[in-house]
Amino acid sequence: MRASALFSAVAVPVLLVVLGVWLLVAPASQTVSEVEARALARWPTFSFVELREGRYTKALELAVADHFPLRESFVSFTFGLRARFGVRRTSTVYASNGGALGGLEQPQDWKPLVVEVPDASVTQDIFFDDEDAGVPEEEEDAGVLVAELEEDAGVEELEMAPATEKGGALVQNGRGMMLLSATDDTARRFARVLATYGAAFPKARVYAVMVPGAGAFYLPASHKNRSADELHNLEVIKTALPASVSWVDVAGALASHAQEPIYYRTDHHWTGLGAYYGYRAMMEAAGIEPLAHDAIEWRRTQEPVLGSLFRMTQDPQLSKVADLTEYPMPAVEYQSVSYVGARFDVPQKRRFIDENAKGYLVFMGGDAALMAAKTSVKNGRRALLVKNSFGNPLGPLLLPHFEQVVVVDYRMYFDTVAALVKRFRITDVFVQNATLTANDPYHAGRLKLALFTTVTFTDGGVVFGRGR
Repeated sequence: MRASALFSAVAVPVLLVVLGVWLLVAPASQTVSEVEARALARWPTFSFVELREGRYTKALELAVADHFPLRESFVSFTFGLRARFGVRRTSTVYASNGGALGGLEQPQDWKPLVVEVPDASVTQDIFFDDEDAGVPEEEEDAGVLVAELEEDAGVEELEMAPATEKGGALVQNGRGMMLLSATDDTARRFARVLATYGAAFPKARVYAVMVPGAGAFYLPASHKNRSADELHNLEVIKTALPASVSWVDVAGALASHAQEPIYYRTDHHWTGLGAYYGYRAMMEAAGIEPLAHDAIEWRRTQEPVLGSLFRMTQDPQLSKVADLTEYPMPAVEYQSVSYVGARFDVPQKRRFIDENAKGYLVFMGGDAALMAAKTSVKNGRRALLVKNSFGNPLGPLLLPHFEQVVVVDYRMYFDTVAALVKRFRITDVFVQNATLTANDPYHAGRLKLALFTTVTFTDGGVVFGRGR
């Protein structure tokens, strides 16, 4: 046997054994991939039911792949090679996978975690025994909620397919953007979902806060046939809304600032500056004077990050234009918590700005099912922001204008929005979405369901119930 063959026969098995032992012995302390900016798979808890139904082995396979020794170093090395030696083009279109946001989102990961918190570390609920936080049980009509509302509220079932003839991602001249998959029909159906919120809360102010994607302003003419027209899509939604829902002209507020960095170049989200202009439109619709830009303390992250569009495409153009994140420090004193656990009843301290996080995760510390803040403001107004990830930069900007700011992510909150409006005696309901998500059947269906329907995860499956 030749020396090289003998070396391979010995070295390869030894290396695999070493890595295997390392994987088993070393603690899996890392929960987030900094290179890919995503949560890593958790090690599954063994049960015969999970094993019999195949879920345990699937989860174990994902955990092994995500926690393999030196995985982050291998991924970084691969990205570097592709960026250095990959084919260079000025314009590249990438097909996207099915599902929410072309596969950028994983709805199965939003199942609530069961959190066991030792008594000594339980955070005091800032709203406990707060006379302004809830409505006494004897008050059947809280003044903000319609007690009897038809289940569908006139909304058609949302089992429609996305407009798959369009979509994907475009990278051109160092900027990435999602291409919109949408039709007038998907826009009108989403308007009907928004209408249910206006009907549900007749004594609260309800606003539609629709965020366009970067393609609304930067899509080149040569690629317009690949994407639905975002501004037209927003106009269709606006036209279909009833008077009970006030339209916030976010697109109009952004249009005059398109030459400014209002969107990331490597990520599908807007930036802190873009969200600031959206916030100004929200306050104007609510009859509140917004803060001037220079009246807010703005800070910037020290390290650039590569965002979701780079992770999706791994395009060498984007590897050279990593984004910094500018974020506002809330201009008011406040206390805030995040509610976690299967019943969202365990409060934990969490700030609306997390300066230890990287990139877009600075805003709200990333996605959370339910967060709430009490501020030093005394004006009788209490805001609820019903949002997805595009709404994260808006939460901190609302703090100076409301006594309470409650932020709920409809994707991962499985009690009901109606219960939150009653509990916190909400006066202003901001329903935020984006063209990229509003026309997706998952987001439209989940937002509709979140209004009055609870979701419970059991060993036997998912149970839907009528909310409080």
